[in-house]
Amino acid sequence: MADVRPIIGMGALTEIISDKAELAKGAALFDGKQLTNLSRYESRLFADAAGSGATPYKVSLVFGEARSDVKGRCSCMAARSRPFCKHAAALLVAWARAPQAFVTAESAPVAPGGTGTKKSVKKGKAETGELMKAGVAQVSTLVRELGLSGVASLGADRPEQVRALGEALRANGLRRLSARAVELAGLLDAAVARTGTFEPPVFTDLVADMLLTARKVEKHLGGEALEDRHVEELIGKTWTKKDRKPVTGLTLVEYAFSSRVTPDKFLIRESRFVDLVSGGHYSEKQILPATLKTVVPKKSHAGYVLQGAQGGEYPGFAPHRLDLAEWTGGTPVDRAPLERLLEVALPDVSAAMAAFQEHRKDVFAPDLLPVAVRVETLLASGARSQFVDRAGRALFLPADASLEEPLAGALEGAKLLAVLGDVGLEAALPTLFPSAVVVDSPEGLDLRPLGRAEDVPVSPRRRGRARPPVAPGALPRSG
Repeated sequence: MADVRPIIGMGALTEIISDKAELAKGAALFDGKQLTNLSRYESRLFADAAGSGATPYKVSLVFGEARSDVKGRCSCMAARSRPFCKHAAALLVAWARAPQAFVTAESAPVAPGGTGTKKSVKKGKAETGELMKAGVAQVSTLVRELGLSGVASLGADRPEQVRALGEALRANGLRRLSARAVELAGLLDAAVARTGTFEPPVFTDLVADMLLTARKVEKHLGGEALEDRHVEELIGKTWTKKDRKPVTGLTLVEYAFSSRVTPDKFLIRESRFVDLVSGGHYSEKQILPATLKTVVPKKSHAGYVLQGAQGGEYPGFAPHRLDLAEWTGGTPVDRAPLERLLEVALPDVSAAMAAFQEHRKDVFAPDLLPVAVRVETLLASGARSQFVDRAGRALFLPADASLEEPLAGALEGAKLLAVLGDVGLEAALPTLFPSAVVVDSPEGLDLRPLGRAEDVPVSPRRRGRARPPVAPGALPRSG
């Protein structure tokens, strides 16, 4: 008997449903949370789909032996005149993007137009591990093919195939491999275009990172335990309250606030903080489906000190994500807290680079390290400006023309004292992606953010290109 097969990538979807318009309608239904009671039984998938009336449509998919042998059934009128209605397309999209949402039934639910016994469900989720194994295998095959053929003979459709793979990897829980695949697709775009912007060292570093990550996840799927911080970085997890470490006594100052939409249509609102007690970096996030409009948006805490903040800290690397429970607010960010911020900041560029080098000893750590570092000058020299400390050591700014105006405005009539942001590598150069600056102005000490607080969509970008200052993305480890 045929089994329900994993659906990985847009190519696999269009192989089953060739009508891209119907697929787009199905994706919109899935994104709009119009499917409920997702389940699977033997070679079939089942769901209820919201319709124009009070009674939901009954929709199912039946998988045959061949890859493209999938039949759709639905109780809606449109299903009578076409192979796949939008509800059947939505069910296929749901299986491709969120297979873990399907429960396994002990008997077949009521099928469209038929009868059946009341479904009894086993607790648990679909074989997420098998889907992850399939994704890891695809990444290993991709790396092997690129190693054998290189990029000189790439077909024009190869970047899009790799990008679709990245989207599927994310849906199947392979967070880091997904991000790397999307970045790789951007590099391959440059290789196919023959514009001279392809960067071989970055390509080599990226492919090596993908291979190391695939081997690490493969061992984990084989039974090797992962540290919690690596779980969050490599595959992600829905952490419960008991997983979070209680933290108390924080004194937090927000230095950046961003709102962005991810490629898979999730809205992320994030505050970035520095703790005036320890100098540690934290974040508070609200992550919601971009189509969900009923939840009150998370607000910025800019301009005020959060005294005695406490809550739960998620596993992971800095900036450590917090579920803030309570704090005392109302104290403005004036001279006293900013003087304390300068005290807990790293004293110079050497200290920032030492911290970054220590961070990079873990090959599975994020590419960026949040820092607050004391500097004295912004040196505009050539194509890449630099932040320079009192000893003359420097960190490069990213090659991002959009930083020029906010930096000029923040530093006008003021003396630069410190920068808050993320240290990483861009084009093998030590680079500080700034989010805010501390300056001494005629009005006194001031914390001046460099980013925007409005909702902006953020697309995946090729490694080495500039990032928005308040929401830096992954950067290469080359160099």
